[in-house]
Amino acid sequence: MGGNQRRHHRLAAVLAACLLLGACDEDTGPGPVVSPPPAPPPITTPPPPPSGEALPSQLMLAGAVTGDVIGATMICAPEVGSFGGSPILSKFSIDRIPTQIYPDSRSGLSLPEPYLYLFDDNGFGGTSYKEAERLVDGPLFDTHISTEWGEPTRLDIPHYDGTVDLDHATFGMRFEYGALCFFAGGIGWSAPILPGTYRGVADGIAFMNGIVYRLYGSDVVVGGEASAVEPAVTLVGHEFDGGILDTTRPVALGTIRPDPSGPITSFFLDGATAGFKGTFNVRGATEGEAMVGQFALNHVNGDVLFGVVALDRD
Repeated sequence: MGGNQRRHHRLAAVLAACLLLGACDEDTGPGPVVSPPPAPPPITTPPPPPSGEALPSQLMLAGAVTGDVIGATMICAPEVGSFGGSPILSKFSIDRIPTQIYPDSRSGLSLPEPYLYLFDDNGFGGTSYKEAERLVDGPLFDTHISTEWGEPTRLDIPHYDGTVDLDHATFGMRFEYGALCFFAGGIGWSAPILPGTYRGVADGIAFMNGIVYRLYGSDVVVGGEASAVEPAVTLVGHEFDGGILDTTRPVALGTIRPDPSGPITSFFLDGATAGFKGTFNVRGATEGEAMVGQFALNHVNGDVLFGVVALDRD
């Protein structure tokens, strides 16, 4: 190929580059080559919270870790007055009891990550409680107030406090849409009742002779499979002082025992306050290492007491 032909081919190539890039000056030749912009980084979805992570050590949560669900049994008093998400407890606010009992409820406390709780009501969804909504980190409970659905709702989860300490069961209080509920549960939804003796605590409310008591920390003992141990709930009441639970002045209220004149679930209050009769039911929890249940008794004069029990196997 002659020199003229080679120059013509080079000129044609330069002109083609100029036309493509639009960056040539007639006198200076082709401009700089423009690189395409870098590709955007791929969108990543944050990983789900890890299962099996330890929960806050001060909380009594049946030995659960993140990813577990605590299957709960509940008992509720409907249409209780409230202020700021907390129940107002008085004769006039609980006189609509008898209570609603949910011994076979599929409600549960899900634990997706530390300090995040979701209370699911019978599979229909429920309220989530976040660490930022932890109103009180007190000696007895973590108290949460959630406004997720507009109206304030409350969840109390107990602490280990040296006197009320359970390894395989838990309990607590909920207040939502005017219903004051106590719940007790263990990991999973059902479990056998094993041989041995189960010991634990009760929590609930008693209205007696014009006074409202919280039954937190009352002693409970129940015999397991083939046991001769008689169920007994030794009720201790704590008065409310300005809406705060005062455990420094406990009041003995009597012992719930089986009623020999009634069916197997019939119980009465044995003690100074005679006339209370009602029911007491339990079921296994946490692979049989725990027991949970509820009680509800009414007096002929209109007084009431109700609550839940949570027990570990000896």
